[in-house]
Amino acid sequence: MKMQQFKNNHGEDDTKETLGGQVPSGLRLWTKKEAAHVLHVEVKTLDNWRTQGRGPCFVRLGGPRGRILYRESDLQKYIEAAVRRSTSDTGNQEDH
Repeated sequence: MKMQQFKNNHGEDDTKETLGGQVPSGLRLWTKKEAAHVLHVEVKTLDNWRTQGRGPCFVRLGGPRGRILYRESDLQKYIEAAVRRSTSDTGNQEDH
């Protein structure tokens, strides 16, 4: 393992342990705190969304009581799905 330093999506220095370099885009796993920061919500809101079946897809590593993480690609998809042109936009793809 090797310590690799790079800029995270918040523009902050981030050092991660990797198997030989920087984590490829889309494979990065975000903690609940990091994901909440990206989505501009509280961690508790993200927790509520998850238990209600709303919000971005998540990964549970380590069994049924394992750690909750979010793939960068799933956060991007969630944000893209929320794009609207007006307040009356229903989110249908043909509107975009």
